[in-house]
Amino acid sequence: MVSPAVFADSAYTWVNRTTGITSMSGQLWTGIASNSTGQYLAAANASAYGSGDIWTSSDYGSTWTDISVTDTATANQPWQNITSNASGQYLAALTGGNDIWTSSNYGVTWTDDSLTDTATAAQQWYSITSNASGQYLAAVAIGGDIWTSSNYGATWTDDSTTNLATSGLQWYQIASSSSGKYLAAAATGSLWTSSDYGATWTNDSLTNTATAGLGWKDITSSSSGQYLAATVYGEGIWTSSDYGATWADRSITDTAIAGLGWGPITSSSSGQYLAASTWGGDIWRSSDYGASWQDSTVSTTIGTQLWYGLASSSTGQHLAAINFFGDIYTADDPSLIPPSVPAFGATDPGSGASGTLKVNSTATSKTTLRTYTTEPTESEDAALGTESVSAPLIMDATAKAGQSSSHNPKKAPQPIGYSPSSTLRTWWLVPVALLLTVGFVWKEYRSKKLPH
Repeated sequence: MVSPAVFADSAYTWVNRTTGITSMSGQLWTGIASNSTGQYLAAANASAYGSGDIWTSSDYGSTWTDISVTDTATANQPWQNITSNASGQYLAALTGGNDIWTSSNYGVTWTDDSLTDTATAAQQWYSITSNASGQYLAAVAIGGDIWTSSNYGATWTDDSTTNLATSGLQWYQIASSSSGKYLAAAATGSLWTSSDYGATWTNDSLTNTATAGLGWKDITSSSSGQYLAATVYGEGIWTSSDYGATWADRSITDTAIAGLGWGPITSSSSGQYLAASTWGGDIWRSSDYGASWQDSTVSTTIGTQLWYGLASSSTGQHLAAINFFGDIYTADDPSLIPPSVPAFGATDPGSGASGTLKVNSTATSKTTLRTYTTEPTESEDAALGTESVSAPLIMDATAKAGQSSSHNPKKAPQPIGYSPSSTLRTWWLVPVALLLTVGFVWKEYRSKKLPH
């Protein structure tokens, strides 16, 4: 087995997962997707002649399986893009100028949904996105329309037929909140958002005139849909913190990112951690919602790549990247690793400690352990402010559960089984024991003083 090439910067450790693997290295990779933990990855390529395969990994990209070897219907297809739900179980992929495909078993087998929903066939598909559960999907076609599905891709609705202003645009990318209710899409010259699962759309560039006419290339969303980020080729990165109502050009204050050939961008669930790449350049990252950026690959030998796709785990700890006629890379930032989970029933760690615990699949606060195995509700989604989260989840326990890990350092930990109500029920034992003790002492005293 070929050892992967490792490249490290100040935060991320980058690994070339396909170097030396003839069947994978040097491929024309066109899509990469990650589940919420970063453990399950899916990638698609079109090869040098416009036909390729779908590959999956269940170990953070360490090893890969060519799904198209066993599911031959997916072999030699001109794959354009791929997306994953939060668990990695439900996948959806596009072929350029052809069909929409879906999988419900981690990519093992696939269904060509366009065979039954023929209206979706022969579209110039370019981007597809999934909500956390995989039930709600949305896709865009270049020079075409916006389409949505609410049944895991079985049937599709052309939303542009009732939103005529969205029809025929040069759509490049579309992004979804974890609920699927909030969508954001980027077309040449305009940014669009929807707050009703794609039923209606708003051209945000009409009120944000500075965003009009720009060459938008990619867009990404936090889990709540509140935080958005988009890239403009040859210019900069823009962000929104109010569901797309207003936008800020981050290259005005962070001039290092101005004028670069921006392409793919991806977000953590909270929207705090972002990663973006340039065509023929580097991968950059932000840990403050896009306010400032650092070049993640400048100190490595993997810079100046033709980066074509990026994917992030929900915490931002794990990244995956693909390049044109190149390889698949993964990165890990140890500083974003969630802390260990205390044993169930244990007292809070550290006297007077306070803050939040970020854990995998669980949210822990004091002796309360709650596991999230389904898509967040709409109210939870808004409170979380977080992209793609479901089972297994990585998230902020305080924001998600409304709990706090702070405690009173003056209050000593109580033994197991202790409860205030049980103490109140046994208060009468104290005076009874006192009376018995006094009686016993008096009896002994009398026995010694009285004559026999």
